[in-house]
Parts: sequence; C-alpha cells; structure tokens
Amino acid sequence: MKKIAIGRIAISNEDCYNILGNPRYIKPNSIDSIVTDPPYGIKFMNNKWDYDIPKVKIFKRMFKVLKPGGTLLCFASPRTQHRMAINIEDAGFELRDCLMWLCGSGFPKSQNISDLIEKNIKKDKNLSPEQFKQLIERFKGYATHALKPAYEPIIMAMKPLDGNYAENAIKNNISGLNIDECRLEEKGKKWEKPRGGIWKTDTEAKAILVDNTVGRFPANVLYEDSDDIRNELKKCVDTEMTLQDKDLLSRIFYCAKVKGQDKDKYNNDHPTIKPISLMKYLCKLVKSPNDCTILDPFMGSGSTGIACLKENIKFIGIEKDERYFKIAYNRLTDCLEEIDKVEATLFNGLS
Repeated sequence: MKKIAIGRIAISNEDCYNILGNPRYIKPNSIDSIVTDPPYGIKFMNNKWDYDIPKVKIFKRMFKVLKPGGTLLCFASPRTQHRMAINIEDAGFELRDCLMWLCGSGFPKSQNISDLIEKNIKKDKNLSPEQFKQLIERFKGYATHALKPAYEPIIMAMKPLDGNYAENAIKNNISGLNIDECRLEEKGKKWEKPRGGIWKTDTEAKAILVDNTVGRFPANVLYEDSDDIRNELKKCVDTEMTLQDKDLLSRIFYCAKVKGQDKDKYNNDHPTIKPISLMKYLCKLVKSPNDCTILDPFMGSGSTGIACLKENIKFIGIEKDERYFKIAYNRLTDCLEEIDKVEATLFNGLS
C-alpha cells in the first residue's frame, strides 16, 4: 500500500474500506467532515468501478471515523440518488438536505425510437411494408428515456449529535454549518424580525424588508457558468415579485466550469472531475471552526484535496485506482508549491 504525507495532506492508494476500518490510519471520531464523489452505480462510460454505489458497510466505516455532529456531503446521480441516500441512512446517518448542482454542460444519451425500430425489428409477418413504414413515421421525434443531464444531487447527511447542537460544539468542536463564510456576495434585502412566519408580511406581522449587510443566506442550489443554465434560471423569476431585487442568480452559488488546460496539464481524463471552486465552497460550508480535517474516501484525481489546501483545511484522501492516485498526487504537490504555505515533506514516495 502506498501512503504519502505532504504537509497538511495524507493520501493513500488503497481500498477505502480497508483504510477506514484500521484505527492505525484513521481513528474513530477523528474526522470533522466527509466530502466525496463516489461511484454512482450507473455504469458511466462503461467503467467497471461505476457498476454499483458504495455498500452500507462502507458508509458505516465512514460513520465510525466521523465526529458526532460531523457532516457528510455525497455526490450522486439523479437516477440512483435514492439508493445512495438509503445506504447512507442505513449506516446510521441522519439525512438533512439535498443540494442541487446545476451543470448544463452534459449531453443527452438517448436514442431515436424510429431508428431503433428500423434497425432492430426485422421483417414482421404481422406487419405489411406499409404498416412498418407507418410505425417508423409514427415514432419520429420520440427517444429513449434519457433527458439532457443538467444537475447533480449532493446528499447532505449528519452523524447524530452528542446531545444538542450547543453540547456537541463543546464536546467535539463541531456543530452545524459554516453559514457566514459561505454567504453570497450579493446582499439584497432580508426580512427584519418577522412575526407569525416569514411569509406573513402584513402590518400586523411587523415584517419589513431591510438592507442585508452580511450577504445572502446559502441556498441548496449551486450553478455552473453556462448560458443555458443562466437563461433558464432567469425565466424562473416571477415578474409579480414585490422584492426590489428580482435577480434569481444572486440567490445561489456560482462556480466556473472545469478548465480544459487543467485536464491537459496532468493528462487528467477522470470522467467525473469537479470544479475546484465548487469543492472549495462545499468544504468551507462543512468545516469546523479550528484545526479541521476533511476526508474523501473516493478521492479520484484530488479535487477535494486541492480545495482543502486552498481553504487551509487538513485533508485525508483515499483512492483505489493507481493511475488516478498518481494524478491526484501530482496535482496536490503542484498546488502546495503554488500556494507556498507549508513545507512539503514526503515519505514512502511513489515507487
């Protein structure tokens, strides 16, 4: 097994099940948060590693190393997120929310029904040539069940608190989400001391709009820099809204696309690479106040680790595939040199 420690980062080229189950490497109740992008179980691009989602026993080991009150952010596929959520819940986690990352750069993978009929249905004794032609014509414009992928869910779960939120903060130095550091820059308006519920805005409720000086509260929707996404979101703005600020995009977090040069520099052909800005935001959202450690049991090409480095968060990464592990190693060591914040000390290097 290859293990490398680089300043604030420790990465392992091994099956995460083995590492998580060995207290010599990761002690129980020692991890503040887990941010990971595991296999979705959709056989993506026919990759064998994506034939199934992580089993309950793997999430149980994640649960064991996480501190009480610690947060798990787990990417999933729209098609199999229910199975991912069930396994997470069966491992002992409490499901708290589901974030949605809007990413309009996906491409539809559906097939034309008329083409399939013409290609796959041979001469049918029950159909005349004219009937066969009519059948093809009838299904023109129809396609298989595969819409253009435009979002990825991110399941938010929590290891149960040790007491209440206040008691958990004292006992484990972690409690809740890092809201203020993740507020959106666009400040807009907010309700001041609403009574009877935020939607009760009459004079009796005494709910008035005032300037928001601290920024917008983080939402559970994030979006990619895409004309398709921005145009569709703008269509959703209700023209009857009484709020002065009607720009929907100012209410959700923006992140840029993954740049092609990043892939080229490291020969990074990982099919599910995530934007660093997105991972920075997520890591910052779930970090604890001091001396935080974030774990990614399915590290891939190391984007979560880079995000942690940039946010001054300790990182533990595990990746089973040796090729992706080496890519992650190269990206992380380059990032360390770029930010020049810690002295890189290597041991047990790559063979």
